[in-house]
Amino acid sequence: MTPTRGRYFKTQPFFAFSTNDILVDNEEEFRVTLRMIVNEELVYELARSAHETRVLAPESLRHKLREHLLKGTQLNS
Repeated sequence: MTPTRGRYFKTQPFFAFSTNDILVDNEEEFRVTLRMIVNEELVYELARSAHETRVLAPESLRHKLREHLLKGTQLNS
């Protein structure tokens, strides 16, 4: 995530996490590892901040998020 999104995430995380889950927190990025079930709610939440968030893994979540965002652009073109 961008540092700005990371600060927001730390104050209002959309999923429970501990400080042990934070991998990087500096002026360039905020990186966290989360263990959760990949579902539509997760995809929708990540799509809300897609301009500030990059999903590194799992590939199945990356694919679902990409497809969700592509459908949105196709509906609005």
